[in-house]
Parts: sequence; structure tokens; C-alpha cells
Amino acid sequence: MYNGIGLKTARGSGTNGFVQRNLSYIRPSRVLQFSQKQEQEIIEQAAMGKSNREIAQSLFLSEGTVRNYISAILEKLSLRDRTQLVVFYFTKIC
Repeated sequence: MYNGIGLKTARGSGTNGFVQRNLSYIRPSRVLQFSQKQEQEIIEQAAMGKSNREIAQSLFLSEGTVRNYISAILEKLSLRDRTQLVVFYFTKIC
């Protein structure tokens, strides 16, 4: 193990410097704790294919608020777009 990450290197293999330089490419494990129940509800509804407008109407929020929540969720989970959020939901949460 290397710094608790699970990378194995042979002693004297010369890879330690490579591993140290490239630790930035390894993403930490994603924690599935959401600070608010609304975040979870928004993820679930987005995964079901609802638009921001439909999510906003069902949760009694404005579209801008839903958009802000989705942006914050994407950043928190290190995802690029809504499609990745849906895939993440079905592979990790559901």
C-alpha cells in the first residue's frame, strides 16, 4: 500500500517517484452523504429524466434553485454533466 491508497510498488522498483508525482490523478472515493434531503430528491428526479422545470414544480422551488443544486451536486461528486449524474445514480446509489 502507498499512503493508504492501495497502490503496490516493489521495493527498489523506482516507481515511488512516479506514484508520488501522479497522486493528483487519483480521485478520492466519493462519499455518498448529502447535506440536504433535497439534494437526494433532486438526484433521484434527474435520474428519472425530469427537466429542471419539472423538478422545480414537484419540490416547490424555482428553476434557478434546482440548477444551482445540480451544479453543486456535480461539483461535490466530481462529475461533468447531468448524464454522468444519472449513470452515477444507477451504479452507486440505486
